[in-house]
Amino acid sequence: PPSPVAWPAPSPPPTAVTASPPSPPSLTADPPTGATYRASRFAGCCWDARIRKWRANIQVKGYRIPLGDFDDEADAARAYDAARTKWKALMKSVKVPLNFPNSGIDEKTLAALPPLPASLRSELPPPPRRQVPNVVLAARPPPRPSPEKGAFPRELFALVADDVDAALSNNLVAWSRDGQRVVFLEPQAFAEKVCPRVWNHNKWASLTKQLNIYGFRACGDARNATEPASYEHEYFKKGRADLLSKVKRPSQDKPA
Repeated sequence: PPSPVAWPAPSPPPTAVTASPPSPPSLTADPPTGATYRASRFAGCCWDARIRKWRANIQVKGYRIPLGDFDDEADAARAYDAARTKWKALMKSVKVPLNFPNSGIDEKTLAALPPLPASLRSELPPPPRRQVPNVVLAARPPPRPSPEKGAFPRELFALVADDVDAALSNNLVAWSRDGQRVVFLEPQAFAEKVCPRVWNHNKWASLTKQLNIYGFRACGDARNATEPASYEHEYFKKGRADLLSKVKRPSQDKPA
């Protein structure tokens, strides 16, 4: 009789293999390498083949912060340098040199950086106070000295000529024949030509007001500036300069 066929023993049922779910990306994980990502010759950059751009990232105290995607590798490197410069207070332990240490940071690149996470913003030192530039102001003219007390009688005394001929050719003011009065031969001309040189005005009315303040009395009608006008004062006499200290304004006699 034919011998029985030996069938192989049945294999045990396969054990079900349960695939573990992929772990979420970590903030601190380095960017993957391979076909999708390619390292850059600059720090903080890598090539992302999915979007065909250079991606810039920076790690600040355990946080990986994306800085943007760039067409040019050098632009991504400059974005990394800008972030290093802006947040250098939080990255004192980083020893990697900047990509472009001899180039300045562009203000536009700094402005395009993303904000830090809230937990890191509280660790930043306060921004430095804005330095106000020193503005060189134009020098102000020195203040005009105030007129010396009692200067008006001495100035007028120095202007009065000894005779009428000298007065007509010079200061238009002279002593009377007896030396007791001062005569303004042409009041209007005196105000226009002499007063601006001595008292910084050119009005006859201003001069008569000053004469009245110092106690001079008009001899006749002194309001007509086209006629000679004479004034007298008990201490304003020809050849008596020693009496000028007694020609005072009424307020100068009051005790301080």
